[in-house]
Amino acid sequence: MPKLKNKNEPEKEFLKGNSMGNQISRRSLIGAGVAAIACVPGFALGNGKQQQATLNTDRQLPGDLVLKFVRGAHTDLALTQELLADEPRLLRANWEWSPGDFESAIDAAAHTGSIEIVGFLLEHGAPYSVFTAAVLGDLTTLEAAFERNRDIIKAQGPHGITLHEHAVAGGDEATAVREFLEAQGAPQGKPPLDLEVDKQLAARVVGSYLIETEQRKLGFQIELKEDRNEKQRHLWLTAAGRASLRLQYQGQDRFVLEGTPAELLFQQDYESALLREGRPIGIARRVEAPCS
Repeated sequence: MPKLKNKNEPEKEFLKGNSMGNQISRRSLIGAGVAAIACVPGFALGNGKQQQATLNTDRQLPGDLVLKFVRGAHTDLALTQELLADEPRLLRANWEWSPGDFESAIDAAAHTGSIEIVGFLLEHGAPYSVFTAAVLGDLTTLEAAFERNRDIIKAQGPHGITLHEHAVAGGDEATAVREFLEAQGAPQGKPPLDLEVDKQLAARVVGSYLIETEQRKLGFQIELKEDRNEKQRHLWLTAAGRASLRLQYQGQDRFVLEGTPAELLFQQDYESALLREGRPIGIARRVEAPCS
C-alpha cells in the first residue's frame, strides 16, 4: 500500500484530552497481542521508527481527519471511538509530524500510557508492536523479541520515544518490562529538564496567552502548580474545557507539552511564543485577563 504524507496545516485544537484510568484487562490484551506480533516479525523486531513509516494508509483520507484521530488517540477515548466508527480506515492511518516522524493512533496511545485506548484499538485490529507490548507489561513478547534480535532494545517509536519510556508509561504493571530493559542496558531516553530547577524562569512564563487566527481564537493559561505525586511544583498549560498538560523545559526558551509533539518557543522578552506541532500553529501573545 502507498505511504501517506499528510501535509495539511494542523488544526488548532491541540489540547483536547481526557484523563483516563487503566480499567481494561491487560492480560486479555497481551494474550491477543502475542499471537498478533508473531504474524508481523519484521515490525516486531525491526527499527521502530523506520517500520512506522511502512504502516500505510489510504491516500483518500483527509489529512485533517487523520491528524484529529492521531492527536485524539493520545488521551481521548470517546473521540477515538467516535472517529473510528465513522471511518474504520483510520485504524492504520499515520500522521507525519516532521520528516520521518510518523505516528498512528496505537502509537499515540502506547507512549502516553492510555491503556483503555490501546485496548480499544487492538480489539479493532490495530497492529501489536514491541512498543505496545512494553506499555502493557508484556514481558514474554519482549523477551522473545530480544532473543531473536538483541538490538530490539534500541528501537525508537514516534518522536524518538524509547522502549524503556513506553514501559515507564505503563506504570506498575509494566515494572517487569522496565526492569528487564534496564538489565539489558536499553536506552532510557533523555530526561527532560524541568522548571523545578529554575523558579525565576518559571515566574516569567506564568500568565495568560491568546492565539488569534482568521479562523478562531485559542486562549490558555500557564500556571505553577504542585505535583501531588512528586511533591514538586511544575508548570502546567491549561485551555478552557481541556486537560492540563505539564510543560517541560528543554533549554533555550523552549518548552514541550508532555506526552505530545507540541512545543512553545518563547521570545526573549517572554511576551509571546510560537506554538508548533512540527509545523507552526500560531503566535501566542500574553494578555492581561485570564483566557476562557
